[in-house]
Amino acid sequence: MVVRMKTMSCVYLHVFCPKLVFLEYAGHSADELLIENLDSLKKAVIYPDSRAHKEITFESYGANTCQLFAGVSHVESLSLNLFFIQAISTARDPNGVFAKSLPNLKTLEISTTIDDYTMNVVIRILRCSPILESFHLIIEEVQFFFLIPFLYNNTICVSLR
Repeated sequence: MVVRMKTMSCVYLHVFCPKLVFLEYAGHSADELLIENLDSLKKAVIYPDSRAHKEITFESYGANTCQLFAGVSHVESLSLNLFFIQAISTARDPNGVFAKSLPNLKTLEISTTIDDYTMNVVIRILRCSPILESFHLIIEEVQFFFLIPFLYNNTICVSLR
């Protein structure tokens, strides 16, 4: 079974698919996310968009991202984008759900920028991947969110592109 989800706005998303082998999750992140019983999952592509955190706090968005990451921690192939990496970076994982190990991960693709916060997450993911065979790192130019304010530690931040 293959599932491709592109969300525009979703309050609650529950994914329960024991026979799912490929998951592509893109777009706006759900306010509440529950991922369970994805034991057959082999490949996950997770590309939240830059607006994914617009209506919810970064803490909530980060917690959901860590939950999603833990739910796909047994995959063989994983592809993540900048906004996923940023969410993990800001989450600080208060519930301890960040994957401690990616025991089956053989192929990893990450698109990110080259700053301390995102590179720390990349290094953390690499340390959790003992049998990694292929790593494709795409360094993007620094992303600035033109006219897209977001809440970070109760401060509105706006940068220019």
